[in-house]
Amino acid sequence: MDLITVAIVDNSPASRLYVEHELAASRQVRLVGQYASIEELDLDAPAPQVLLLDLMLGRDDTSSTPHVRRLTQWGAKVVLYTNVGAAVPLRAAVAQGASGVHLKLDLEPLEPTLVRAARGEFVCSSRLAQSLCEDPRLAAELSERQLEVLTRIADGRKQPSIAAELHITRDTVQSHLDDIRMKYLRIGRTPAPGAIALVNEARRDGYPLDPE
Repeated sequence: MDLITVAIVDNSPASRLYVEHELAASRQVRLVGQYASIEELDLDAPAPQVLLLDLMLGRDDTSSTPHVRRLTQWGAKVVLYTNVGAAVPLRAAVAQGASGVHLKLDLEPLEPTLVRAARGEFVCSSRLAQSLCEDPRLAAELSERQLEVLTRIADGRKQPSIAAELHITRDTVQSHLDDIRMKYLRIGRTPAPGAIALVNEARRDGYPLDPE
């Protein structure tokens, strides 16, 4: 039986060393590459069967999600190997084609995850990882316009300014905030009064609300 080829992209030397140590004695998996960034990969070379991909890379913790589809088209099964415990960024990467999630905090053996991913299964290293990917109660589905409103509130803007910038009425801004609050209530979360509490809930889900 041929060994399953695996590579890792992770800007943490400690994480790469842990994976190397974890797989050193494996009879099913062979580590064929360790990279600190996606740019170090040679996408003209044959892809490993499985690519462990840190969800947040670089000094500024830039999301690797935009690269997932390209990496799967390269031929690798992409498994998110991450400390991120928020549903929204994980689900975004899965929607782009990631084959599952192995949470670093689980401290579960890597080999079973890699073997299952190589077989074409969707894999999660724990119930928590599966819930982050699938449980609708762990994140509210916010629209692009609702996120535009929350991003401006996070930046300290007031409703009249937000309404003018988005070319909507102040009542419409308030309606978006009311709808956001209702979405959280429907999944069993009760935000504190005020728009900032909604910003905090969205950040808890992992929505990026930093102004450009």
